[in-house]
Amino acid sequence: MRILCFSDTHVGSLGGILRPHFQSEDSAFDSRIGNKIWKFFEKVVSLEKNKIDAIFFCGDLLHGVPRDMYHSQEVLIPSLDLQRKAAIYTIGDILPGDVPKFACTGSHYHDAEEIPFEASVLSEMGFRVVEQFRSVQMGRYFVNLAHSKGSREQLAPYLEKTIRTMRSMGIWAQVILRGHYHRFAVVRFSDCVAISLPCLEDSSKRYSLSVSTFPFSADIGVVVIDIDNDFATKYYKFEK
Repeated sequence: MRILCFSDTHVGSLGGILRPHFQSEDSAFDSRIGNKIWKFFEKVVSLEKNKIDAIFFCGDLLHGVPRDMYHSQEVLIPSLDLQRKAAIYTIGDILPGDVPKFACTGSHYHDAEEIPFEASVLSEMGFRVVEQFRSVQMGRYFVNLAHSKGSREQLAPYLEKTIRTMRSMGIWAQVILRGHYHRFAVVRFSDCVAISLPCLEDSSKRYSLSVSTFPFSADIGVVVIDIDNDFATKYYKFEK
């Protein structure tokens, strides 16, 4: 069982993944770093598409059009409908159609307030959208996914605590995936693995703003897990 995992694409932000030549009827949008991240992502998908059994995504597909001061200055694509079209063009159109796809949604402030817009776009792209902290069964394995919240300087203790807390609640997932932190970290037990997924956004493009509350550089990349092979984890890391 081999799964491809990614998170936090933030389509529509200044540094979010963006396929070259995206345009609407009267506007064209260009992002040099977004295009580079897309070419990296497309290469990884091409390398893995005939090897993987499923795809998992852990939230923040779109950057949204935030109203709060911390996120409102970070937008490249100015409407939710255009961000939806960009996400489908950038991500949905290049993912293989013959493997199951599962996703959870991300932070509420990156979504539309009136409707669960991210969930509808993910569904349109072929993902089965599950509730936060819900496990998906893949054969004899269970994959638990969620988009976390807050900020954490030390991710390994958080992931270890997550494993122990889930076990105390009787949740025995073999793979635990978490988004939100834009940083890659792995904690492995003998019978399971917990991973904080990297992002597909150059966060420095927005976190360098004076309104930034993020004191670290993000990890950009994609993770592939070979569950049958002792949870062997391959981190495809994007290099600027």
